[in-house]
Amino acid sequence: MTRQTCRMPRRGNEDVAVQPDDEGRHNHLELHEYPRFQRWFWKFQRLAWTALFIGIVAALAGLTGDGGILSMARSQAAGSSVSYSAIMRRSRPDTIQITSAVAKIWLDQRFIATFDIDVISPMPVVQTSLDGGLVLSFAQAGQLHIALRVTPKTVLRQPFSIVIGPDQHELSPMILP
Repeated sequence: MTRQTCRMPRRGNEDVAVQPDDEGRHNHLELHEYPRFQRWFWKFQRLAWTALFIGIVAALAGLTGDGGILSMARSQAAGSSVSYSAIMRRSRPDTIQITSAVAKIWLDQRFIATFDIDVISPMPVVQTSLDGGLVLSFAQAGQLHIALRVTPKTVLRQPFSIVIGPDQHELSPMILP
């Protein structure tokens, strides 16, 4: 069997000889064809890989919610603290933790408009509507740990207030679809 060569045109007037393989095919990468497109496509691939890597790191850090060091937020005042997810998902239950020595908590009307309250633990002795918000009164004395299990009803950044005795906590979680 005689070997045949195939002439492939290159930029300019140069020709490149490409040897066929054992089956007679002319296997080559054709990198010399459309070099401008090839350079653009390689740059595009590198940008896409970089964006994918950044997205994965952001998700692992908690920027998409549910875990990671960036997904939790805390508001602290003299006698109370509120811990919550900085990034929540709409229609997905989440927990807001309140620690206080005061047994009365006021949730403003923006809180009520943003969340459905599923469970309050421990249960308040009295729940009263006040100024479009909700006042929760607890019987327990001393340090109180309250868990509000809530489900977001809206999306985007939703600021609201929780007032615990003299302390006012302005919270603003990001709610994703």
